[in-house]
Amino acid sequence: FRAFRTRLGRVVPQKVEPLQVTLPSLPAAAQEAEKEFAAAYLIRGAQVALESSSSTFSDRPDVPKLFTQKGAGRAAFDKLWWQQTQEELLRDAL
Repeated sequence: FRAFRTRLGRVVPQKVEPLQVTLPSLPAAAQEAEKEFAAAYLIRGAQVALESSSSTFSDRPDVPKLFTQKGAGRAAFDKLWWQQTQEELLRDAL
C-alpha cells in the first residue's frame, strides 16, 4: 500500500491505496533462470510503482513547449488534446 493522494496531489492522512504490480506467470516446470527473471521483474515492477505518483486526470493538462510559442495561445493545444481524447475513447469503445 502507499499513501492516498487527492486529484490535486495532496496526501490524505490515514488513508492508503493498493499498490498494483503485474504478476508474471510461471509454468509448473520452470527452470531456475525463469524463476530468477520473474523475481527480478516483480522487484522492478514494485520499484516503478512506488516511485511513480498516483495518476491524475485533468481537463487542463500541462501545455508542452510546442504550443507555448509567443502569441500561440492555448486554443490550438486544447483542440488537439480534445481531438486525441475523442479518438482514444472511440478506439476503446470499439
